Amino acid sequence: MITEFFYGLGAGFASWVISWFDGVEVPQWVTAFSDILAQIVAGAAGLGSWIPWVLLAAVVGVTLVIWLSGFTVKAVRWLVGWVPTMGGS
Repeated sequence: MITEFFYGLGAGFASWVISWFDGVEVPQWVTAFSDILAQIVAGAAGLGSWIPWVLLAAVVGVTLVIWLSGFTVKAVRWLVGWVPTMGGS
């Protein structure tokens, strides 16, 4: 329900941007994107017996957290390098 709202906002925004151009019609797949996405999700719902979605989400989440932590440390080190009294190369 909430995701459909955001997809509706995105489709409305895309239709609005496309309407700026003269002679261009808004494609049907732009306005019916939530229906297409619902079909894809319904088709993928039956894959739960072969793909452990919970484990896959946990692995992807942990990987993203590790990458984000590394980039955060790198950004802090870069910012500290700009402080004249703390040095850096």
